[in-house]
Amino acid sequence: MSLADLIQWIGASRKTGTMVIQWQEWIKWVYFQEGTIISSNSNNPREYLGQFLLSYGRMGEIDLILALETQTETKAHIGDILVMTGLMNERQISDVLSIKVVETIYDIFVWDDGYFIFLEDELPPDLKIRVSINPDSIAMEGTYRSDEWKRFRQIFTSDETVLKLKRDDAELPSGLLKGKAIEELIMEGKTIGEMIYRLHILPFPFYSQLYELYNNGWIDTSHIVEDEYCFAPDEDVITKITALDPQSLEANVYPPEIEGIDIKLVPHLIIAKKELEQKSFPSQAGFIISRIDGAKSIKAIVAISPIKSSQVIKIIKKFRDQGLIALDLPRAQKD
Repeated sequence: MSLADLIQWIGASRKTGTMVIQWQEWIKWVYFQEGTIISSNSNNPREYLGQFLLSYGRMGEIDLILALETQTETKAHIGDILVMTGLMNERQISDVLSIKVVETIYDIFVWDDGYFIFLEDELPPDLKIRVSINPDSIAMEGTYRSDEWKRFRQIFTSDETVLKLKRDDAELPSGLLKGKAIEELIMEGKTIGEMIYRLHILPFPFYSQLYELYNNGWIDTSHIVEDEYCFAPDEDVITKITALDPQSLEANVYPPEIEGIDIKLVPHLIIAKKELEQKSFPSQAGFIISRIDGAKSIKAIVAISPIKSSQVIKIIKKFRDQGLIALDLPRAQKD
């Protein structure tokens, strides 16, 4: 059954419940009320509310770190914390949540495979903010994106693709989202994936812009960076597909030690900046090393990363083993 047919079937049947879809280590939850989509969720950190807030410029990385620290202490929802601290109002939170709901679902349409269950008449008890989306419109847009994604991948075959500018005498079009930053990252030899991570841009609209730039002769592909920091997903992350609560699979409260690394430690570079600039990093590793500034703890880097916490820590551990960084106690503990 195609995803579009599945969503439309639930809508036409006016069903209430939770559709749970799994592919590899990723799980999505789509919630229906009498056939209408009212919310969605995901265990992919790229699709957490905080990442969408960063993407739309509603908050900065430091604000997100502080908000998540407050969440750890109070167990409150991140949206409630932002309203309480005055960083955002309820309308702004609701607007971003609406975008988060549909983008989380659209991403499923580019999956190569997957399987699902539908838990009829079962919904989480704490869905505070609900949207109302026609499943037919989601199916149409999702199918369109699936077709477009195949076109993108014919040119940009991997997130680890490095680009090059073809017009040295002209800047990228001013209408391009974060155009100047994108141009600088291309000139620095960053991969497409790292640009997405660094700029907190949603993948589909970013690839759409790159595809347009490619067709108009502004950019070309250069080469693909080999990912030596690619680790197999944790086997215990997903054992069954019956959980209603995404947070049961990806907790916001991290153990004090993962992979033998204390997450309170602060990483700092011990390699010369010039030597570092000569290295080519794959997407996730490139993003993480860009956030190592000698001030942020590992836990803080995890908090702002659109990457699974276990992967972040494994990459940091490999940086240390390669002699790129050292891990120190926080400044307060040193004193």
